[in-house]
Amino acid sequence: MDVEETIKLIDTIVAGGGSREYAEEMARRVAPDVVTGALRRLEEDRDRMANLREPTTIDESGFATWYTGPRTWHTHWPSLEQALRRKGLSDSDIAEIDNASSKIVSRLGDRNAPEIRTRGLVLGHIQSGKTTNFTAVMAKAADAGYRLFIVLSGIHNALRNQTQARLEEDLGVNSERWFNLTHDGDFGSIGNAAPFLTTKDKRCLAVVKKNTHRLRRLIRWLDSAPDAVRTCPILVIDDEADQASIDVGSARRSMISSCIRELLDHPKAGYVGYTATPFANVLIDPQSDEDLYPRDFIFALKQPRGHMGTETIFGREPLNHDEPVSESDGRDIVRHVPDEEVDWIRPPTATDELVAWSPSAVPSLRDAVRYFILATAAKWARGLTGHSSMLIHTTMRVLGQSRTREPVQEILDELRTMTRSKRDDCLNSLWNRERDRAPVDGIQSTAYQDLAQHLDGVLAPCRVVVDNSASTDALDYGGEPQVVIAIGGNTLSRGLTLEGLVVSYFLRAASAYDTLLQMGRWFGYRHGYEDLPRVWMTTELHDWFIHLATVEAEIRVDIERYEREQLTPRDFAVRIRQHSGMAVTARAKMGSATPVDISFAGERVQTFFFHHRDPEWLARNLEAARGLVCAATRRGVTPERVRDLAQWLLRDVSVDEIQRFIKTYQFHENHHPRLSQKELLQYIASQNEHGSLLKWNVVVIGAHRDNRRGIDLGLPEKVGMLTRSRLRNGGGSSANVKAIMTKVDIV
Repeated sequence: MDVEETIKLIDTIVAGGGSREYAEEMARRVAPDVVTGALRRLEEDRDRMANLREPTTIDESGFATWYTGPRTWHTHWPSLEQALRRKGLSDSDIAEIDNASSKIVSRLGDRNAPEIRTRGLVLGHIQSGKTTNFTAVMAKAADAGYRLFIVLSGIHNALRNQTQARLEEDLGVNSERWFNLTHDGDFGSIGNAAPFLTTKDKRCLAVVKKNTHRLRRLIRWLDSAPDAVRTCPILVIDDEADQASIDVGSARRSMISSCIRELLDHPKAGYVGYTATPFANVLIDPQSDEDLYPRDFIFALKQPRGHMGTETIFGREPLNHDEPVSESDGRDIVRHVPDEEVDWIRPPTATDELVAWSPSAVPSLRDAVRYFILATAAKWARGLTGHSSMLIHTTMRVLGQSRTREPVQEILDELRTMTRSKRDDCLNSLWNRERDRAPVDGIQSTAYQDLAQHLDGVLAPCRVVVDNSASTDALDYGGEPQVVIAIGGNTLSRGLTLEGLVVSYFLRAASAYDTLLQMGRWFGYRHGYEDLPRVWMTTELHDWFIHLATVEAEIRVDIERYEREQLTPRDFAVRIRQHSGMAVTARAKMGSATPVDISFAGERVQTFFFHHRDPEWLARNLEAARGLVCAATRRGVTPERVRDLAQWLLRDVSVDEIQRFIKTYQFHENHHPRLSQKELLQYIASQNEHGSLLKWNVVVIGAHRDNRRGIDLGLPEKVGMLTRSRLRNGGGSSANVKAIMTKVDIV
């Protein structure tokens, strides 16, 4: 036997449940002269798995990596790799999945250790391939010797069924390699567990809702064979790990969370949570060994190429003063629903008002539905004839969703009449306004005459589906490609993929970051039609999503920094900036969250949000600035020109004047809390107590001195106004100029 054959022998024995010591002894009997070389290779492979760069990771120091990576003779990962290629994934995409999943498997507990107590978290992006990642983790863990795989898949049947079908297809779940415990539905009674858990050449799959009844049935099944469970490596994948899995307060425990922890009490059960909204997960008490805090590792998956995420669509605020102004402006695909239309299409919250409420086909909804039909016809003109979907999400109330069907159906009927009679001028006009607003390199926009021939064909099968707990016509993408307008709420806002989603009409406000992000089903991949997606929402919601994109980016930057500093998950204290209109997560899930005061030492923070359409607001702030300058000069401060530029320096301005200015100046209410009046004044007061910040230097920076547009601030000459471009997707109620101060302004 050569080195490769010896490695295969050792790997096969260990994956089948034999100890490493036993495998090495057997190898020495068969190939004594090559065992040393084989063991050296395995050690090198373990080191390579431990030192993979991606994804960004913080983990426990001193962990012992046991995983040596995928092998050509393995069964499950090679099968999945071929399935991914059949789906059209490129070699580079598969290489990223391969590396990320290997690094995660290397942090799982050794499948032959007496106990497995892994607690980990994988942070992905919404609709970005988290399922593909944990499927790859499962495949490699199955090849390495894990035998039971439990996937906790949300709280709705639709997501459980979708996940079940996806795993069966991608993992090639069949009777030769798998016991499929949930093929015919959620977990039921299937007899004693021992025969399933002791068959070493087959793996077990159970896709289970986070439902107390189902989880208890699964626990009883495992308890029916304690001896078999004691030696069976179990991997629990918690999809949407921030939903239902987290305890809802210190005074009472979530029944589902209790069931999950009871499931993990079995001797060799590891746990990995997956989520794109980890706020609740990272706020669990890190010192609790009985909870689901990811004490062993936290991975942050890269945003895959071609993925349209929060930042891609909406843009975000700069994370620091050195960031290029054009770093992340978002794409021009968001359309605003006027405030005066909202009450006509978004149901009231009060039950008595809802009963009497009747929605209308407001202009923005007409545009959204018409554009959906046009965009779908454009897809067909490009040969993309698969599923095409539109999402309408205005409320969580079932009655409100049901009543919204009527105006949508009315718009579709009008469109059918319009296209049959060739009275399509309004469609032509709408398309010409939209077709080139979000160009994508490599994609040629579709001319109206090319898509018009497909309009009747698109409209004919188009149907409206109300998908909620009370409806019988649930969304189902099985069979022939569909053209569907889905109206729904909670059942469409967690994990479930709306195939071929092109248009979202979204008016449902939510009070928490995670809830609002998860309702954004428009995130994901749109291969071949990246230029077509559109989102209709209010300007307020648009501003909120810009804020959320910034929060997401900051969390990932923190994880990267903690990785460089070699901090462990127990040291990990994620900083989550707050918002005046939203909570980070549900109050009961805030766990060990602690409000903190902000230090401005060594920082150059700046305001770049403005109510640009409110002249009174702007005038008051201009007067506040003029008041600061005039008060300083009255006290004897002499303005000095800086380096013959359009800049003026006022030295030794009293802190009283600075505080008066901050109290007078009106900051944008939804801006970064570091620039709130309260935080600034508190910080200054705390520094004054230590004798600091009693005198200030104030710099007024203007445009070039011969600029004809100038304002009087009480300086020796007028100050030329700076020109800054407004962020394209900044929302109608506010102007986001991304940055005011640049490096050249530092004096």
